Amino acid sequence: MHFCKIIVRKCFTFTKILLLKCSPHSVILLIKYLFYKHRLEYIPSKNNVIYVNPHHINVILNNEKSKKIYYKPIMSGDWDKDIRSIYGSKYRSIVQRYEKKMEWYQTELFAYYKKRLTKENNVLGCKSIDELNDYYKRNIDTLYKSVLKHGIIHDKDVFDPLYVYIGENGEFIFGDNGNHRLSIAKYLNLKSIPVKVRVRHKIWVERLQSFSSSESVKDIDKITGIKAGHPDVVNFINEYGFE
Repeated sequence: MHFCKIIVRKCFTFTKILLLKCSPHSVILLIKYLFYKHRLEYIPSKNNVIYVNPHHINVILNNEKSKKIYYKPIMSGDWDKDIRSIYGSKYRSIVQRYEKKMEWYQTELFAYYKKRLTKENNVLGCKSIDELNDYYKRNIDTLYKSVLKHGIIHDKDVFDPLYVYIGENGEFIFGDNGNHRLSIAKYLNLKSIPVKVRVRHKIWVERLQSFSSSESVKDIDKITGIKAGHPDVVNFINEYGFE
């Protein structure tokens, strides 16, 4: 039922042309093809922005920079198990800075940067702790004030997206870009932030597909065990027009 609605809604103009120029039998075959193709090969859009409570993002993918070139939109395997807590030195240093009123150079993160500077020529383009301290005052303190006032706002023209991954049980796993923004959002207790999904686990997508054959959104808990309010479920419903 839903798939017929989806096909008519998404391909209305194309369908009218077919009805005018093709035989009824050809149109029926095409609709059947689109029906089964949609059901069996659902691939969520990577460009869609979804809104997630930052407190629901609690782990980060290990070594994402070395891995992401191999990633596809949907992947099987145990990649979603190679994770660590998001509450590392960056988050703790955000708390130290804005709750305990410490200078940046006094934070745990800067102790780590100090060690790095003994082995590397620069960190974030800075060659000393003093330069890093000034960099953080200019950039991170400004970011903090902006998020405090406006939250994290999606602007398709300037937005540097926060990317997440979705594991097999629907859990959100953070990528390697935007740790300061996520930490600030958590510290400020924001209710929602915009993110894009880089990879979904194959098992998670199959669970969404199992929902696609139901008659109503109200059935989703019963059929898949997924809460209807999960942000990726909301994205799926909005993208494919379920009622």
